[in-house]
Amino acid sequence: QTSPPVQTQTPPPAAPYSAPYISPVYYPVSTVYTVPTVVQPVNQEALNRLRKLAGSALVLISAFLHTASLLVPFLLAAFNIMSVLASSAVRVDTSFSISLSIDIVGILLCIALWTLYGNAKRGSGPMPSASAGLIKASGIIHVVCISIIAAILLIALQTVGFITIAGELSNFFHGITALYVLVVVVLLAFGLLGGISAIVFAGDLSAGLKTGMAKGRGAIPLAVYLFLSAMATLGSVAFVVAYTTFWPMLLMLITVADNVVAGMVVLKYRSLIRESSAP
Repeated sequence: QTSPPVQTQTPPPAAPYSAPYISPVYYPVSTVYTVPTVVQPVNQEALNRLRKLAGSALVLISAFLHTASLLVPFLLAAFNIMSVLASSAVRVDTSFSISLSIDIVGILLCIALWTLYGNAKRGSGPMPSASAGLIKASGIIHVVCISIIAAILLIALQTVGFITIAGELSNFFHGITALYVLVVVVLLAFGLLGGISAIVFAGDLSAGLKTGMAKGRGAIPLAVYLFLSAMATLGSVAFVVAYTTFWPMLLMLITVADNVVAGMVVLKYRSLIRESSAP
């Protein structure tokens, strides 16, 4: 007797695997706008010649002279103080008054000259315009100081005029006051010429140091101011020699040389820029 056949069932095929649906996440993307950069034209020939001028012996001499004009008064004042403290028998002439106040304009110009010379000796191509910024700052301070002095003198002249009108010598004082006003106006205008021309020249120098594309603006009036200052100081040397001693005369001669050399540098810069910009 045989056993009945065993019936087997084939399991159904497994359903294909389907991953769970995940909804996409969208993130906002900001739009990026690119601004085209403007490339400034560069006059390489003018830059090379300007670097050569800035690193020349003329600028170095100007830096030394300006530094000496700042140091001599402080050295003389220090010697006077030391002599008084030590009760020294050595007598130093004190008729030439030395101010211990800091000459901000002179210090800025001194730093500008040494910075200009140092930058010219390093690297190649465009130079930093820090020296031009210092010259501009000194010009602005100079103009502000002249304006303050003008306002003070104007108030003083009005007060003096009011007092002399009531006095018996009003005619005499009116003549002196008119002459005094004329001299003061000329001196103040001369000072403003130097400050404003320095500001204009500094702006032109900044463009020249960066790209060589300059026009030499402000160079002529600034050079005229420097040369006239040298002539006025030189004319005072005879008076100083007659009434004071060696140190004040030395300071004046250094100031004369400083102004003359600085004026030569300014004119050389204008000539160089004009020649390089000529077609």
